Amino acid sequence: FADGDEDGGKAKGFVTSIAHSPTVGAMIALAYARTALTAPGSRVRVDTPDGPVSAEVVETPFVPTAFAKVTAP
Repeated sequence: FADGDEDGGKAKGFVTSIAHSPTVGAMIALAYARTALTAPGSRVRVDTPDGPVSAEVVETPFVPTAFAKVTAP
């Protein structure tokens, strides 16, 4: 992926995993990124087989932990 600015298409990181989240209602992904792009709210362009997609950097967890907490039996 690249940052939101056009800079000749230089890669700024890469996506390691992606999945649809029913809780979030959208696709979510994990990626390695250059430090300058890791601030929450940063916009990046992700190149996909279907064309470029705009994405936003967010903190993990993607959902509030109150909704994701699981208690072992």
